[in-house]
Amino acid sequence: MDGWVKRELNLPLRLGVHRKAGVVAYEMFRSAPETKAAWAALPAAVRDAVARCDAERLEVERSRVAQELRDSITAPVYSVAERFASWERVVRRMEPGWSSDDFYPISAYENDLDSRDSLGQLMNAQLAEERESALGRLLSQFDERFMAVTVPDPELSLRTWVRPTRARPEAELGVWWKRRPVRDPWDVAARLNGALTPELYAALRAAGAGRGSLADDAIRDTLTFVPYQQLPVWFRWQSARMTVLDKLAYLGTRAWDAVGDAWRWVRRSR
Repeated sequence: MDGWVKRELNLPLRLGVHRKAGVVAYEMFRSAPETKAAWAALPAAVRDAVARCDAERLEVERSRVAQELRDSITAPVYSVAERFASWERVVRRMEPGWSSDDFYPISAYENDLDSRDSLGQLMNAQLAEERESALGRLLSQFDERFMAVTVPDPELSLRTWVRPTRARPEAELGVWWKRRPVRDPWDVAARLNGALTPELYAALRAAGAGRGSLADDAIRDTLTFVPYQQLPVWFRWQSARMTVLDKLAYLGTRAWDAVGDAWRWVRRSR
């Protein structure tokens, strides 16, 4: 399955359709003040180039949801601005002074490195002319700060948990896949201790579970690294729930693929 597809199964619904249902709107530039300032000052020509990239991305994301939901998605989840803001947040998380109560499991770090890959692809293709502009300078600044808060990881000690979605030869991977943070930005309590602390349990219960919940990744990490016998009843219910949802998502993907194959066969038969 396409790497971006796996990471987009819930996001278009959460950020596009659910926004109309009264859920608090997603703030693209949250904890990314430098990206926000840079976007406000972009020249018209650069804005136009970015808009063309976002329009292409919007069509890709619309094509991956059911027909009846497509009109509800009016902006791409993975816009150019979102990818820059995401990379800034990664860097800021690892710098001294970061303070936030949001969940950031190690799987989110992996996703953010994938997002940095896509930024590189954009800057080398659709936005190649902007590499010397404000966008190129902004990305270089974030990359330099990333290097300052990470160290080389020749043993690839994170690769068990953090690996590119699309398998490629090691020589082709960006340097961010070959370094590790000096200060881990993700929640590692369950993984390192093999136990569920009262503080983590209380935080996850307070955040709640469910499709699109920010706590879902952290709950999955806990279910992975804490022995089942040590889990409270609430977590055992989450284990059953996620097993069912994962199976349904798999069956849904297979069904969608089958529909696509059938449609292509019909078109060839005409």
